[in-house]
Amino acid sequence: HKPLSRGDSGINLPVPTIPEDFARVHAAFDRYCKFGETANVELVTGITSRNFVKLFKDAGLEDRKLTLTFLDLSFTKAKTAKVGVDASDAASKRLNFDQFLIACELCAQERGTSAHEVHAAIPVPVEPANPEALFTIFDRYCKFGETALLETVTGMTSRNFLKLFRDLGLENKTLNVTFIDLAFTKAKTAKVGVDSSDATSKRINWEQFLVALELCAQEKGEPSAVLHAQISAHADEGPKIKATEAGFNKFHDDKSTYTANLRGSHKPLSRGDSGTKLPVPVEPANPEALFTIFDRYCKFGET
Repeated sequence: HKPLSRGDSGINLPVPTIPEDFARVHAAFDRYCKFGETANVELVTGITSRNFVKLFKDAGLEDRKLTLTFLDLSFTKAKTAKVGVDASDAASKRLNFDQFLIACELCAQERGTSAHEVHAAIPVPVEPANPEALFTIFDRYCKFGETALLETVTGMTSRNFLKLFRDLGLENKTLNVTFIDLAFTKAKTAKVGVDSSDATSKRINWEQFLVALELCAQEKGEPSAVLHAQISAHADEGPKIKATEAGFNKFHDDKSTYTANLRGSHKPLSRGDSGTKLPVPVEPANPEALFTIFDRYCKFGET
């Protein structure tokens, strides 16, 4: 048979090759099925044409032979196969896993390679190489600037998401303010993780944060693992605080200009200097014992 791209629309559907690493390929298929979905994610079992093309782009399989047009044609042809779950649903715009394998087989024939080579190129679902370090950064930026009930804060605001990219020097012409904000908004629609169904929330949870990083990595044209590593490298650092520094003032900084009343150190509080600054308290070495004494004298004589 002629390859599908050469106009043989009546080509017989090939028998799909079972992947050697079945679990990995199926996990990748499932992940791309759910990517970008905003409702009932747990019920999604098929891959759309858009995400099918995205999978091949991410795998680096798109080339002169496997063009966007051919990928779309192979998707449409595989959709006609009466195999697998929901295969009889003609109105569905998704491929089930069995139809997906047929589409991969068509693509392998077009490239003149084996289906195993196509399967091997399918990207593994991306998980952070160092999730503890990445989560530490996420948690710090979630709580930065909060003033109450920090233990209940589990999500990151758009402002702090942008601040993270600025603090780590990741903001550039590609990942500009507009795109970072769009990535945050898009990730917020993903129905994954804790509180993902709360449409009124203005925060993204951990799983949505990873989706946002995936979108940013795609925009930069590099694997998300690279972006994860760039952020995780700063696990020992916290959010940067920038404040205005006062310039030199000779009347304050040059003590030779002080009048006689202001020269030298301030008088102790017992000598009438009621305007002295309060000292920073030192933490007691044994706070429990000291608090016990304090509490007893608080209650002494009370009726």
